[in-house]
Amino acid sequence: MAKRKSKRGISSLEKNISFAFADIRLVDCHCKQSLEAGQLPTNSQLTVQVQVAIHRTDLHSFVRPTVIFAVWYDEKLEGDPAISVSITFQLQYQYNTKPTDQKQLRQTLTQLAMLHSWPYFRELLQSQINRMGLPPMVLPLLAMPPSHGKSLKKRARPK
Repeated sequence: MAKRKSKRGISSLEKNISFAFADIRLVDCHCKQSLEAGQLPTNSQLTVQVQVAIHRTDLHSFVRPTVIFAVWYDEKLEGDPAISVSITFQLQYQYNTKPTDQKQLRQTLTQLAMLHSWPYFRELLQSQINRMGLPPMVLPLLAMPPSHGKSLKKRARPK
């Protein structure tokens, strides 16, 4: 079977197997702030970690993407951050045929999970930051990364 990239950057595995997004649940959320003298930090860093668990006995997979948002006081980004929010969701996917290429399945599910869960991450982060009494913070819209490790290109918003 030849592997081809689709226009959206998700591999051809998706064309051969029908995926159904069955469920999403919040499984972990941690928030912490330790502001120094009430001053807000100026440096921020967003890291995204994605873990994929595949159940091979059934026609479904569970994907657990985690987003960690952290803000530090200094340029070194060392020690505990002044503000941190860590969020993990669990998504369930069902498919019509048991896939044979597990590496390709993992890549496809990882991309689909980030695409489906990103709006939930954005909403929950914005809500938690607000509940911490901090100024509004909004994550950017997610651009689907191209396959095979190519760099992301940001799209300009229309004015």
